[in-house]
Amino acid sequence: MGDRLRLYLDTSVISAYFDERTPDRVSATRAFWQSAQSDFEFTVSPLVVHELDRTPGEQRRKELLALILPLALVPSTSEAQHLADRILEANIVPENKPEDALRLAIAVERGLDALVSWNFRHMINFKTQRFLPVVCAKNGYFKSLQITSPLNF
Repeated sequence: MGDRLRLYLDTSVISAYFDERTPDRVSATRAFWQSAQSDFEFTVSPLVVHELDRTPGEQRRKELLALILPLALVPSTSEAQHLADRILEANIVPENKPEDALRLAIAVERGLDALVSWNFRHMINFKTQRFLPVVCAKNGYFKSLQITSPLNF
C-alpha cells in the first residue's frame, strides 16, 4: 500500500455509486471503483462519514456507509482547518461552502495525491486548479494535489 497513490473520495463520488437519477454517473462511478481500487488507495475523511450519516432513508444510508467501511479514514486536523480558512479567505470556494474548503484542505494537509469528486462547480474547475497551489504554498504545503473526476481513471 505504501507505493500506491492515495485518493480522497469526496461525498459526491460515494453517493453517485447508488444515485439512479444519474445513470451515466452511476456507471462511471462504478467503473472507476472497480478499475481504480486495485491501483490506488481510496480514502475518506470524517467529514464524508458525517455527510453520509445524514443520508435520508435508512437502507440507502447503510449501503453508502458499507461502501466506505473498508476505506482508509484520514483525520481532519487543526492544521487542515487553518488551511481551509485560508482557502475560504482566498475565495477559491464560496464562503457558504466551508465543507468544500475543508475537504480540499484535508487532502492537501494529509499529503494525498488526488481528490476525486463530481463537484465541477466548486472543486474541479480552473479557479481551484489555478489558485489552490498558491494558497497551499503560502501556508507551507508544496506537494501538488490533483483534483479530478472518476471519468479520468
